[in-house]
Amino acid sequence: MKQILFTCFVNRDGVPLMGRVEDGNRSDQRLNGEQIADVVTAFSAAALQDLIYIADAALVTGPHREALHAAGITWLSRLPDPLGAAGTAKAAAGAAATWPALGPVAARPHAATYWAAEHTASLRDRTYRLVVYRSSRLDQRQAKAFDRELARIRTAADRAAPPSVTPYHVTVAWGPRDEIAVRAALQRRSCFVLIIPLPVARADAAALLREYKGQTSVEQRFPFLKAPTFVDAIFLKKPERLQALGYVMLLALLLFRVVERRVRAHPAPLPTSKRGSLAPPTGCEILKHCRGIQVFWQDRDHRAAAFPSHY
Repeated sequence: MKQILFTCFVNRDGVPLMGRVEDGNRSDQRLNGEQIADVVTAFSAAALQDLIYIADAALVTGPHREALHAAGITWLSRLPDPLGAAGTAKAAAGAAATWPALGPVAARPHAATYWAAEHTASLRDRTYRLVVYRSSRLDQRQAKAFDRELARIRTAADRAAPPSVTPYHVTVAWGPRDEIAVRAALQRRSCFVLIIPLPVARADAAALLREYKGQTSVEQRFPFLKAPTFVDAIFLKKPERLQALGYVMLLALLLFRVVERRVRAHPAPLPTSKRGSLAPPTGCEILKHCRGIQVFWQDRDHRAAAFPSHY
């Protein structure tokens, strides 16, 4: 089967501003570079100045950083852990006496609480702002994962046999758990680092985190594009037909999100039969309400809508 992937560039409301249908075997690195070029072409110089380009860690490469800098685009991403600067920033944050508390950034109940520490680093002779975040939710997950990893290490050490070619034998003796070292290790694991070429004066740590978490606006669009309702029972042999179908789906996504945004702009919650009143409502619930509405032409320039009695 031929595989396709979608590149989507959306605004804060999740409305697609740009999108392409690509070969499913293409790399994220190459696609990120092409999308940066598309953004530079599509937006005016003034619009690029106001833009914050947010993407995942695949964005943080030398060529991509230079392309964004040349275009004057502010960007925000997660700094990959394999880069030494991430580990250095985490270590410095862990050694600090205090972490400024940000509290939760999401409005939902039981949302994760965050702390932040500011640092800077130089990558290819450019200085970037690094913000180290620690999450209460990551604290809980990493504590369990850390205990499992320690148990695996102990089991592997206990089972290891000494080499048979020497007369030496190794006996493993486990000492008491070093809680200070464990807390330091858990703190590093519970952290992630955001990188941005933006001064503190323009956005504080809490604002940056909210911007980055808003990246879900694009991620939440992909279940729509991959829904089995649309793609499971469709078979196309020619790549160009498959690509054309992909663009039709992108157009459908655009209309879906515009409808959702307009309904959410209305202050009244949307009543539903099973989930109560929703504020803000999801696009799927909005479409359920639209199923009973009939639209018909009165003449060339006028249309009318017939609503069910319960409306």
